[in-house]
Amino acid sequence: MFKYCLYKVIKPVFILFLVSIANSSYAQTSSLNLTEQEKTWLLENPEIIVATDPTMQPLEHIGEDGEISGVAGGYLNLMAERLGVRFKWAGNKNWAEGLDMIHSKKAHMVSGANNTVERREFLSFTNSYFKVSHVVFAREGGDIFGNLDALSGRTISQIKGFSVSKLIAEEYPEIEIVEVDTVIDALKLVSDGSVDAYVGSIAIAGHYLSQEGIFNLKVVGGAPYSGANAMATRIDIPLFASALNKAMDSITPQERADISRQWLALSFNNGIGFETMLKWGFGAIVIILVVLFFNYLHSVSLTLRLMDL
Repeated sequence: MFKYCLYKVIKPVFILFLVSIANSSYAQTSSLNLTEQEKTWLLENPEIIVATDPTMQPLEHIGEDGEISGVAGGYLNLMAERLGVRFKWAGNKNWAEGLDMIHSKKAHMVSGANNTVERREFLSFTNSYFKVSHVVFAREGGDIFGNLDALSGRTISQIKGFSVSKLIAEEYPEIEIVEVDTVIDALKLVSDGSVDAYVGSIAIAGHYLSQEGIFNLKVVGGAPYSGANAMATRIDIPLFASALNKAMDSITPQERADISRQWLALSFNNGIGFETMLKWGFGAIVIILVVLFFNYLHSVSLTLRLMDL
């Protein structure tokens, strides 16, 4: 009798609890104006496998318990709430391995990639969430390479499969490229004198220079490339692609600013040291201004090229 009474009391409470969860999930997804087909796909696929490059801090990072963190993680957390799904790291060790998992359909999406013509053949991109300008890193006290023309006949380290690596190979064939798996590997080759320079993001490279205790490198020049990192899904799941883009577009300017402050702000405790900031400060500002100018010229060039396609 007691068990029956307890059941009669608990049952309606439990039902109300389930209804409240369902209503909460519905409220979150309905605010995105998802189609019925998109909602159905999300209900049938509550766990999304994400190829996140763990070697791209602070853009992408994998925590100790395997959760996706960094700038990309901040966006994924917000989108998970709005889509009613869970994002799970695919377990890839680097970008190239993550791309292989996309091709083999072991992952649904990548959390950070430049939107290129070649990649649009197999990926559907969201709008961008992280813009990157590239600079040239070289050894302290070594040669100064103000731009990529100055690297003619020299050797640089670049990341295997990155779009900027391909652009340099196509547009500066006289530069020899040594491809490696990670940013850390690329920076160490410059540091120990195996190559002359590395072309990459000042935010990402700066993070690893500090983390690895590499203090003999500095920014010496600009590169005519900028990246607009976006998230991207496999092209064979268009319903998820459209839902993900709606979730990305729903993130407010304030939410974007909060994510940037959390992951991109320089910290004296965890980031680049004060002496390093002084060493890079004025030179980096000049370089960034030059990079912005060349990025503008390059974007015009790319636009004209795309018009010819």
